[in-house]
Amino acid sequence: MRNYVKNDKGLTLVEVLASTVLITLLLVTFMMMFAQASKSNVASETIIDSTYIAQSEMEQVYALSKKNVPVDKVTALSSKYGSSVSKTISGTKWQEYSKIDDTSGNTIKIRLEDTPAAMKMTRIVIEVYEGTKTNPSAKMENVLIWEVVSP
Repeated sequence: MRNYVKNDKGLTLVEVLASTVLITLLLVTFMMMFAQASKSNVASETIIDSTYIAQSEMEQVYALSKKNVPVDKVTALSSKYGSSVSKTISGTKWQEYSKIDDTSGNTIKIRLEDTPAAMKMTRIVIEVYEGTKTNPSAKMENVLIWEVVSP
């Protein structure tokens, strides 16, 4: 059998430095992953909240379209959202309504395609803007049947 040399000196400085560098690299890598995951969670939460607001507004507009009252679509939306602004986007005329959400402070824009009264189908676009941003954080589009019941 071989004689084993007994080393009672402990760890050398090089071994301690090497292990410290390896542990530091591992910790920095994991911290960067956690920071990125946190940013992704915040962005995802914003999109989900904005989508929920857009969906709620779309459901309210849908409910307005299903009321069997002798009121046209522009009058019905004006009574709920206030005055509108006429806009032409890519050759299509729209009536745009705007409001601030009470709970989140987001700006909600509701656009109603300006179609003749005889047309029953109407495009609705709802966009939710976070704060003062110019790009919407959520956008929903739908086609509703809007019939006016004669009195």
